[in-house]
Amino acid sequence: MTSTIAVMRGVKPKRRSLDAWSVSLTSLVDLCIRADGKLSLKSKPSRIPRILSIKVLPNGPEVSMDWPAGVNRIGWPAGLAAMDGGRYLAKILHKRNIAGMTGRVKETELIVHLVPAGLPTDAHRAVWMAGRGCARQAKALLAGLR
Repeated sequence: MTSTIAVMRGVKPKRRSLDAWSVSLTSLVDLCIRADGKLSLKSKPSRIPRILSIKVLPNGPEVSMDWPAGVNRIGWPAGLAAMDGGRYLAKILHKRNIAGMTGRVKETELIVHLVPAGLPTDAHRAVWMAGRGCARQAKALLAGLR
């Protein structure tokens, strides 16, 4: 009798991509937010701390929060309700450095679309999102379905 040893590699299931609910702050962004309001905003990490300021356009309230050094993602501010069809102006400002110099300000206009909670699957959500200008988010959501 001959013994045989077999080796199998385990395959880890793909985790749902967080990228579907993470939006890079560029020039003008249509962004889709889940019904539970979870969304993260991305920007290149900075060596110095920054401040994220989001204002409701045209004349609404403004909320500011710290964006720590070295961090490339930050959540949507808890103190600011995301309104469907709402327009916002996001600003990233560098905090003053030791020499007292202020870094540049990066501004991005955001248009928010709230994804309805009643959509049954991620595929349905992706179609809805693509129809609202959130194509990159929709593609990321679909990529997690494979």
